[in-house]
Amino acid sequence: MLLKEWMEKYEAKAEPFSIPDGFVLYFEPNKGFFLWRKIDKAFCIDAFCTNDIHGLQQTANDMGKDLGCTFLSTQTLHNPLAFQRLTKATLNRKLSGVRSNGIMYWVFEKSIV
Repeated sequence: MLLKEWMEKYEAKAEPFSIPDGFVLYFEPNKGFFLWRKIDKAFCIDAFCTNDIHGLQQTANDMGKDLGCTFLSTQTLHNPLAFQRLTKATLNRKLSGVRSNGIMYWVFEKSIV
């Protein structure tokens, strides 16, 4: 799919697409996209849309490793139990919460291997 199609899919299930300051877009036509930035030792993923969560998670893991990060931090509005089951990441309740747009986002963390 084209990036525009992935963004439309994201907007249909989440919120209007935008790239927050400091984030970079990663895109693969056959897998989807995610927005990322490095903060200290964390490879942080903001918005994402994919049909291959494991493939993009591995890509993020590899990118984070190359940047010297020790863990992935991902925000999602999806069902936290399903996301945890799919990604094997740990929910960080302290960082989770309602954003300024009124949507609840769950923050998950996973060690980079």
